[in-house]
Amino acid sequence: GYICQGDTTEIEASGGVTYNWTPIIGLENPASAETNAYPDSTTRYNVDVTNQYGSVDTISVVVIINLLPIADSGTGDTVCYRDSILLNASGGESYLWSPSNGLSDTSIANPKAAPVFSTTYTVLVVNDSGCTSTDTVHIEILPIPNITTTGARRICEGECTLLSAN
Repeated sequence: GYICQGDTTEIEASGGVTYNWTPIIGLENPASAETNAYPDSTTRYNVDVTNQYGSVDTISVVVIINLLPIADSGTGDTVCYRDSILLNASGGESYLWSPSNGLSDTSIANPKAAPVFSTTYTVLVVNDSGCTSTDTVHIEILPIPNITTTGARRICEGECTLLSAN
């Protein structure tokens, strides 16, 4: 069968009273008719099945490992309040961003983000084998400047005055 890198699958044999799976690396119980396999790479497992009369038959099961996508959500950035930034993910065939707050579309590689508060977005990247991985990107929102004026001075057209801000 096919599994994604890091996943587990059950492999099984029948018709015997004893079972001996090889290689034993990546097997949960190599002496059982059913065992969980979690190989690091594509592996052919052989099982010697012994029946009640002592006859042995060998069968094979191949577990094919599909690689995970390399999710990349880009680098974080800082934007002013009410500004937006284009996020840009890569590494797969489909994408799912969360949280959805401030995003133009959660199911594309490059949504526009306009969060109200500083936000860490996570993107789930899916490759053509259906395997997934995630990455995060942090968007920092700069606060709105606090502008105050003092005094009530009127000016006429063509006059100048000094304004200051902190």
